Amino acid sequence: DDKAVLEIYRRLDDTHSESEIEAMKNEIVDRFGPLPPPVVRMFEEARLRRLARLARVPYVGIDNEEGRLIFKLHGWDFKEADRALRGLPETKGVRIIDAQTLSFGMTLKAKHDETALRTLVRDLLEPLVLYRRRMHSREAKTVV
Repeated sequence: DDKAVLEIYRRLDDTHSESEIEAMKNEIVDRFGPLPPPVVRMFEEARLRRLARLARVPYVGIDNEEGRLIFKLHGWDFKEADRALRGLPETKGVRIIDAQTLSFGMTLKAKHDETALRTLVRDLLEPLVLYRRRMHSREAKTVV
């Protein structure tokens, strides 16, 4: 049912936590049975969108011509991004495109396998989220 699918997309986009996403996934399994691969992918992508929001990365895309992953950062300076991502193997060969955009190399597997690509995106977003949380926590302590 197209109406039900659109409602699921809307609700999924409105989730704010991992537990809300998981609860919604369980609800859909209860209502419709085992999830087909496209629905599993939809939930994985919802998790990545949530991480991107938390990391203040409004755009994640692929430059197909060069085979690179593109992140647009909002409210980051590159020194902060460097601190957050330093030491990750995924950042080898990172390029600065402009004042808000980083370009990351992709493994051959990530170029041809959706699961590997989602893993790469998650592995880059999670440290950005953790860094933002640490900085926010420090700012809150200095205000008090």
